[in-house]
Amino acid sequence: MDRLISEQAVIDRLSHWYSNMLETGKEQEDLIEVIKAIPSAEPKWIPCSERLPQYTDDYTVTVGINNGYGMYYEVRTALYQVTFNQWIVYESEKTLVGEVIAWQDSLEPYKTERE
Repeated sequence: MDRLISEQAVIDRLSHWYSNMLETGKEQEDLIEVIKAIPSAEPKWIPCSERLPQYTDDYTVTVGINNGYGMYYEVRTALYQVTFNQWIVYESEKTLVGEVIAWQDSLEPYKTERE
């Protein structure tokens, strides 16, 4: 599976690897292992049981919904209100709102080159 990686993290890791190679005259780590160790830039899901957002804002959330036949999960956008310690999930007309079980920062919208 492909993963997103941080450009700055790649530069930092490769710079460190290269300077070690120059100092010692040999490769201390295999380059492939260095690249695999670069942290992911993909958004991570944060379980609500671990922590909640620090700021009132919109977040991408996973909602657990019980439809009477069992649980299923949907990705939605929700407003977290720090003052009230509550989620306001933006509903679609099709489903009943359930419990927010995980969240992540919402992505920035696409911007054209002119913006």
